[in-house]
Amino acid sequence: MRNRRERVISAAVVVAVIVAISGVYLLTRAPTAAPMIFLPTPGPGRAVYTNAQYGYSITYPTDWHLSASPDGKTVQVFLAPQPGMPEDEALDILVYPNPQHLSSQAWWQANHLTNGSESAVGQQTLKSGASAYVSQLQAQSLLKVYTIAVSTSAIQIIAYQTGTNYDAIVADIVNSFTLH
Repeated sequence: MRNRRERVISAAVVVAVIVAISGVYLLTRAPTAAPMIFLPTPGPGRAVYTNAQYGYSITYPTDWHLSASPDGKTVQVFLAPQPGMPEDEALDILVYPNPQHLSSQAWWQANHLTNGSESAVGQQTLKSGASAYVSQLQAQSLLKVYTIAVSTSAIQIIAYQTGTNYDAIVADIVNSFTLH
């Protein structure tokens, strides 16, 4: 009987030691945070895209991708994708006819979406000195639309608002828009 009692006590001591060691380990190890997803920050290099046909240029990060239609009426700027991720659009530049030589605001008022998804923000002078009429559009995400009327053309820059560090970079691209 004594032998059995010693085995039970020995087993209880072993279990207590294992529990104590496990507790100390759990209390002293550093907490692990969920893995963070970092968006790639563009490098310091900048490229200039010039559209001679419609008389403007923009500056964008060299590690981003730009695609222009053959007629120059559509330009898309894409974020630099993370490995294994699809490209994501940062902004579009679209050129429309403006045969009546309307101002930016008048062209926007005559052509904006009337379903209530687009609302006026007001006139804004970009850092480059270009004057734009700004509106917001709620689609799948929030878009900022900059309308710039130039003679017989109206140019719209549609900037996708992502709520990430990319928004400031996209704003820099918009502000780089320069008329020639």
